[in-house]
This record gives sequence, C-alpha cells and structure tokens, in this order.
Amino acid sequence: MSKGRVLLIEDEPDVAEAIAWQLDKAGLEVAVASTGEQGMDQSRRGADLVLLDLNLPGIDGLEVCRMIRRQTATNRVPIIIVSARGE
Repeated sequence: MSKGRVLLIEDEPDVAEAIAWQLDKAGLEVAVASTGEQGMDQSRRGADLVLLDLNLPGIDGLEVCRMIRRQTATNRVPIIIVSARGE
C-alpha cells in the first residue's frame, strides 16, 4: 500500500517543518516547496493533496492555485489553503 502524497507549499521554514512533521507522523509522504515556482514544479511530479500558503515569494499562492487548476494533470488535485492571511 502506497503512502498518500502531500505537497506542502509554505515559505516559512518553521511552519513548513512543523506541518511536514505532523503529516509524516500520520504516515503521509510529504514534499515541501518554499516558493510558488518550486510548488508548480513539484505539483507536476504528482500529489494527492496540496497544502498551499497564500503569502509566497515570487508567484503568490492564489496564482499558484489558478495555475494548478489550469493544468490537465493537476486540475483535480484537492487544494487546502493554509495561511495566516485574514481575508
């Protein structure tokens, strides 16, 4: 049985480490990207779920979300927004 694959796109190292640790502890395979560009590259390699911060350097999280949705290979991958942004 293969592990579920989660792509975590988060630029704050402490937050990314804490989330990745919890996901790994839960038995999931975790890939971490710290920029929107890295997240897009990782998403093309496959994921069962994307956890996405909105405040990213370079391409912001909303644009990453739009780009993932536009690609045939990734348009059905669930995306959960994980952000400190208030709105």
